[in-house]
Amino acid sequence: MELIQTEEQLKQNVKQFNSYWYDPLYVKDYLAFLKKGRTFVVWKTGGEYLFGPSRIVGYIGNDVKQQIKNKNEGVYIDGRVTNKQITSVLNQDYAYSEELDQLFQAICHDMGVEPENHTRSYWFLESIDADVDKEEWTDGFSEGTEKTSMQKSRTKQEKFRKNLLSYWKGCALSGFTNGALLRASHIKPWHVCNDEERVDRYNGLLLLPTYDELFDRGFISFTSHGDIMISKTLTAKERKHLGLSSSLSITVEEEHKPYLCFHRKFHGFDHSEDD
Repeated sequence: MELIQTEEQLKQNVKQFNSYWYDPLYVKDYLAFLKKGRTFVVWKTGGEYLFGPSRIVGYIGNDVKQQIKNKNEGVYIDGRVTNKQITSVLNQDYAYSEELDQLFQAICHDMGVEPENHTRSYWFLESIDADVDKEEWTDGFSEGTEKTSMQKSRTKQEKFRKNLLSYWKGCALSGFTNGALLRASHIKPWHVCNDEERVDRYNGLLLLPTYDELFDRGFISFTSHGDIMISKTLTAKERKHLGLSSSLSITVEEEHKPYLCFHRKFHGFDHSEDD
């Protein structure tokens, strides 16, 4: 395969790679490549941050489908080669960024995957508005000069969590009330939400970590009446160990229903409960 020669080729690859998030045939492969990556090209575009693994986006025309084909045909893709080429094209070295890594992990979490436990490094295709005082965070809704997308994303996450703590008072499924141990989980993932949906309290569940993981990964969902739906991929023994039973339920209001419908469809639950 031929290595990328221009920044535009790199951007096109990053854009193409991220498009597989919306492709039901390849979304699982997309997520698998995303969580395993060690070095990423980060492209800030349209107020969003797109992450492209070096091993994939460093070759012209490479994408998820081509990467699968390469693997099946025994074509070895060397990340060290793409790292060197991307560094040359962008005229900058890749480096660890705490803020970008936090954002990357938050995006992965909202997609329902856990990034692998290794250090990641990044290139920036566009600046992160370094001239803006990092302490001057907006709430994502104020008028005036736009702050960084990363700052907005973080602030919206904080606002969303406060909304859920105020609404649920405790774990939506168990009633556990220690907020420090609860996670604010989006029903419709952050990545596919508009600004209003990202802070909408009806687009979220406050859950204990185990329930949060099960919900984000699609092992459980809920009907329009709030009754739990448990994936058939979990065995009876696993359900017992996880404390899952058909008697579990959450309180559902009318505003929750469209989001729950999205979650059920996205994770392949029985569509007879669709609104």
